[in-house]
Amino acid sequence: MSSSSESSPPVFHPVSSLDPDMFKEEEEHYALTIKKQLTGKIMSSYKQLLLNKPKVRNVHTPASSPDLRVIVLSTLTSQGAASLDPSISKLISDSPDDDVKLSTHTVASTYSDMTVDSVLRRVIPESVTTEIPSSFESVGHIAHVNLRENVLPWKFIIGKVLLDKNYHITKVVNKVGQISTEFRTFPMEVIAGPDDNNFEVKLKEGGVQFCLDFEKVYWNSKLQYEHRRLVDRIAGVEHGGAHKKSEKRGDVASSNSTVVADVMAGIGPFAIPLGATHKIKVLANDLNPVSFEYLKKNAKINKCEKHVEPYNMDGRAFIHKLGSEKTKFDHAIMNLPAIAVEFLDAFRGWDVEYCRPTVHVHCFVKNAEDDEVVDFAKERCENALGCKLSVEEDGFETHLVRDVAPKKPMLCVSFKLPHELAKLEQVDLSNYKFGIRKGAEKDEPDVKRRKLN
Repeated sequence: MSSSSESSPPVFHPVSSLDPDMFKEEEEHYALTIKKQLTGKIMSSYKQLLLNKPKVRNVHTPASSPDLRVIVLSTLTSQGAASLDPSISKLISDSPDDDVKLSTHTVASTYSDMTVDSVLRRVIPESVTTEIPSSFESVGHIAHVNLRENVLPWKFIIGKVLLDKNYHITKVVNKVGQISTEFRTFPMEVIAGPDDNNFEVKLKEGGVQFCLDFEKVYWNSKLQYEHRRLVDRIAGVEHGGAHKKSEKRGDVASSNSTVVADVMAGIGPFAIPLGATHKIKVLANDLNPVSFEYLKKNAKINKCEKHVEPYNMDGRAFIHKLGSEKTKFDHAIMNLPAIAVEFLDAFRGWDVEYCRPTVHVHCFVKNAEDDEVVDFAKERCENALGCKLSVEEDGFETHLVRDVAPKKPMLCVSFKLPHELAKLEQVDLSNYKFGIRKGAEKDEPDVKRRKLN
């Protein structure tokens, strides 16, 4: 039996604060002292051999010789002149009248000159991780990171460096638990900046302004291109900015008559640009009361209250309400990829002859081979609807939104409601809680309701 000392991992004692002096260093490089009129030509011709460090200049003007320039090479003097590229030696020997001379230059760097990655590589031992946590999601002035357990002892240092190196960021938060509420929010801790319980941010996406509380509602900046793509499609706008005369399936109406039902609208990433930019009527619903309030606030900020009609309901109840009130709409957006497909059963019994919208439902496909992804997504939609989908009759199609993880793509599935729905019995809402059928096994173990990624 091995002793505890043999089985225990090494213990590290990370620094609790940053001393700028620990990052000061000086390196002597070879350089070329040249006449200033040769600067452009030499910089262009020998670009690959020049010093290339972020925030460090490689061209200098000597204080005593304004007609000269010093171009710093990447080669250190400690490596010896023999390590210089042969083309440099040839340049010097071929230059007349000492137009180009070999010299040296001392390059001094400090904490302010260094990137996030280079600073953290000095602080976090390579034996702990080779994957430096230098990237983050930017949500307004908040940086959101999801740190792995092995670097948590350095979390406050990581937060400070991100704060120091990104001037638009004033607060850094780290996700400390799984997304596990019906509103798709997650617990977080502040690792840099004021810990004042204020997580309200303002941001702009696609020319539209949004306000939201990052702690209490769901937002993912990685979906901005999907927001724009689907908004443009519904509005009949090419990505070059021109309006289409018609879609191939005729499912895009003119922007002054189109009506959209946004079943899981959140704070309005689809609804607000549809209403504000394209003047399209949007019936926008979300279960989260905080999202509902920000949805109304964002409609006011963007002066589109008359185009965005907010609701605070369960998604299935919202669909049933639209059906019972004979509300006509051209598109339904269901952006709740963890379980949105399951909500399609709310369309059973739908009067398709009266209203046959195009549905855009987001979903994940897990552990499927590339050639099986579309078939699997189609099968899930058919199981929830209770009937088959046809490419020819219903215009079934898919769009790859992004790869969330290996073997886990996020898709947007689009189709017109099948005529067979009218023959089916409507589902009983009393059998559901937070969008999940009581007694049913959930598709995502930690998911109950709200958007994922």
